Amino acid sequence: MDRHEWTALSVVAVLVMVLAAVAGCGGTATTTASGGGEATTTAGAETTITFAVSGEPIKIGVLNPLTGPQVHEGSSVNQGFQTYLESIGNQVAGRPIQLIFEDDASNPQQGLERVRKLVERDKVNIITCPVNSGVVLGVVAYAAEKEVPAVVPVSHVNAITDEERSPYVFRTVESSRQRSVAPAYYIAKELGLLKAAVFSWDFVVGQEMIADFVEAYESFGGEVVYTQAAPLGTQDFGPFLSTIDKKKIDVIYSFYASPDNIRFVQQLQQFGFTPNIPLVDNGTLTEEGVLPEQGDAALGALSVTGYSNALDNPENKAFMSLWAEKFNGAKPNWYTFQGWNMAMVIVAGIEGVNGNVEDKEAFLKSMQAVKINTPVGPFSFDERGQAIMDQYSYEVVKLDDGTLGKKWLGDKWEAVGQDWTPPAN
Repeated sequence: MDRHEWTALSVVAVLVMVLAAVAGCGGTATTTASGGGEATTTAGAETTITFAVSGEPIKIGVLNPLTGPQVHEGSSVNQGFQTYLESIGNQVAGRPIQLIFEDDASNPQQGLERVRKLVERDKVNIITCPVNSGVVLGVVAYAAEKEVPAVVPVSHVNAITDEERSPYVFRTVESSRQRSVAPAYYIAKELGLLKAAVFSWDFVVGQEMIADFVEAYESFGGEVVYTQAAPLGTQDFGPFLSTIDKKKIDVIYSFYASPDNIRFVQQLQQFGFTPNIPLVDNGTLTEEGVLPEQGDAALGALSVTGYSNALDNPENKAFMSLWAEKFNGAKPNWYTFQGWNMAMVIVAGIEGVNGNVEDKEAFLKSMQAVKINTPVGPFSFDERGQAIMDQYSYEVVKLDDGTLGKKWLGDKWEAVGQDWTPPAN
């Protein structure tokens, strides 16, 4: 992107460019901030474009489901991402940040259409990728083809950071394998539970989560007695639960997200599985954002994951304090953390090139070299752009204020990456 020398332009010319930019943004929510001021978020004909004399905006295209079955996940990630940027004045290295939001509706075709618009029409410098794995695969492939840096905050499908990963792609959340090995180790070796029923979604990342967990769990001496894959949006898990003989299992392991996780946890209790049979997940089944709706059916559920409100470190205390102040005492959830975490990483990458994201080679090197402390602990990338983060064990409990939350149980596995193996016994 060429820099404009504003002093060389007439006021009329500037107004013409602004009006042209506004006309080209119909139907897209755009947030632009300048000089540390407040961001303005509008849509369609009301889009507001603000420029800073200190430098052109760095444009970030934010693609997530804002309609459809995964609104909770998509809107939460966006909220965390935007809130972190607001906390630093919406500017990095003297340049304002402009966010252009698009809705993929968890639809692969719509996702591809919207990312093309972000790249070809909006000329974004960076893309943040959607939560749905079926959508994100096409998005990262397109971004890599167009040589636009893309950052994945939630989708776990292994192919994103496998051996053939593009240098333009980074992931700030755990891969499927990363999210499966530590829980498998915890269940088999720490809890000594060796007869499992495994539940997940019947689409790409759910199938991977089952396969990765089964492989790891069996390597640690466990036996998977049942595997069940339910379609996204399942209302009634009865047909799946009714096939399980409770006497043949001693643990249930599951990967679901909202809103299916609410129904699944409640129906486990209704069918008499919990609390008698331990329930363990890898973070999203009982993430703190859905605990109020799951209610007491979630009590006692265990999880092995990265982020929780329960973490006691300076970065998380600052995160939760700012969140409570901004959102009337509310607490962040697993997904808002992922958005916040992604923003921290991108900002560090931009700072590493002093704001010059147009030098793509230097920016990619800066991103690859990011090492920061986040609310989940130390963060870095492996050589394939995959996040390396600590993992912890948690339990759903009643907090002192009577609400449901998580308690850290004391287990901590440091620097867990996509090729991580547990410590020798």
